[in-house]
Amino acid sequence: MDQTPEEEFNELAEIDGFEDVEEFAAFEGADEDADTGSGGEGEYRCMLCGQPVLRDGSECYDCRKSRPDFLRTDGDADEQPRGRTALKVGGAALALGIAAFVAGVMDLGSPTIAWTKRAGDDIADLQAVAGNCVVVATVNGAVMAFDEVTGDERWRADLEDTEIHDVQVHAGRVMVSAVDAPLTCLDLRTGHREWRDENGAANGVPNLRRDELLVARDDRLSSLDPATGYELWDYPLEQGSVGQAVTVLDRCAFVTYRDDVAADLLDEAQAGGMLALDLDTQESQWVTQFDAPLVGQPALAGRMIVARTADGRVVGLDTRSGVVVWQKERTVETLVTEEDTILLAAPGSIVALDPRGGRERWTVSHDGGDHIPVIGKSTVFLAGDRGVRAFRLRAGSERWEQRLDADLAGPLTLAARWLFIATATGETIAMRRP
Repeated sequence: MDQTPEEEFNELAEIDGFEDVEEFAAFEGADEDADTGSGGEGEYRCMLCGQPVLRDGSECYDCRKSRPDFLRTDGDADEQPRGRTALKVGGAALALGIAAFVAGVMDLGSPTIAWTKRAGDDIADLQAVAGNCVVVATVNGAVMAFDEVTGDERWRADLEDTEIHDVQVHAGRVMVSAVDAPLTCLDLRTGHREWRDENGAANGVPNLRRDELLVARDDRLSSLDPATGYELWDYPLEQGSVGQAVTVLDRCAFVTYRDDVAADLLDEAQAGGMLALDLDTQESQWVTQFDAPLVGQPALAGRMIVARTADGRVVGLDTRSGVVVWQKERTVETLVTEEDTILLAAPGSIVALDPRGGRERWTVSHDGGDHIPVIGKSTVFLAGDRGVRAFRLRAGSERWEQRLDADLAGPLTLAARWLFIATATGETIAMRRP
């Protein structure tokens, strides 16, 4: 069934991260300035073509206009003004408000499976691009792009002798991270290789932010130009070895490290810390030391940065000072955050915490496995041994469960109304969210 203009508008607004009609319409008008370079800061880039936009991780007007789900009205869409939404929706604001209320209090069914495609024997990562495609990488070096709606393969690239563990999409490029190997950049539209980082292997996953790519190496942090791979600057870490991931808030990077000096003095590898680095000046803002190494990637929740230690603690630090505000004794596999919620994921359970004081809000048990939950607005999605479940972020109550006749291996990723999940047999399943 064809969507009504109101339904199309609602989907486009969700893709761009808006729930309010007036806010979205105002952004659409302002987006014209960003696309044309007149007005706006233009420091964020379109995920597909690299043009300036006003929001990080969004798409420009031209890329959205080329998509099949773009809102069109009578006449030539190219002749419509870019602040089109407020004029065309008319009385839809009330209807959308009622629909949003109903959706918030009622469960509107389970997702439906749209397509299943085999990618390889062992999928390393998925990265969905709203309204465009889903990029899939296998551990044995294959990277491919499937059409989001149909599942048709668009392109495939084989990186020989590469054990892939992560892919990211940024400004029309696919960044491929591998174990003990240089970072590789592919063109999102064609799959052709654009550049390969020759400055050394990366530790873990690089951080894509605005017009720079932050890469953690053994003893330093590097900033690369995403378009060319050229190294813009590097910051030698005097405290020890750089951790596996970097987290960024505004123009500050939070870097974890293993304190080699302290470890030598203690005659054991049980010391670490976190450093806040100003990305404009490359100067340290603060350093916080711990008596155990920090593991995994820290996560941001408001003005708190949350990390986990190797000895089974979760700690919350103030991003401005590095002061430890709270800590909890809890062993978890990973951290996932939303603006005002922290999710602690461990085999068998998900725990939600308040980031300000670490107070526990709710706990949900699941059927095992170490799958990482994904947050999509007000919903938490989790892949388990039996299928995919969705929970309300605020209360932890279940929205729906979709059982699948497959051994799910993760990872799971979202794009607009789509949900993508990998199986242990190398298949990618695309589900249309309710």
